[in-house]
Amino acid sequence: MKNIRDKVYTNIYNGISRFSVGQFNDIKDAVGYRERIKNVGLPGPFVVAYKNETRITIKEALALIAESSGKLSAATIPHP
Repeated sequence: MKNIRDKVYTNIYNGISRFSVGQFNDIKDAVGYRERIKNVGLPGPFVVAYKNETRITIKEALALIAESSGKLSAATIPHP
């Protein structure tokens, strides 16, 4: 992925491959990173959350972050 220096993760969710970059404990940091990814020309970045390699809702992630040091993966980009 062009212009991305961070580690890139490949996730398969509902049979669709997606790439993820970044891990965050703060939703504001994740959203800010999403904007940075968007500005380098990658289409459609969005914030997603995973727990133990299973995708969860942002609401669930926020609850986990509030009670511990869970991590939030951000800037997922759909695989073409």
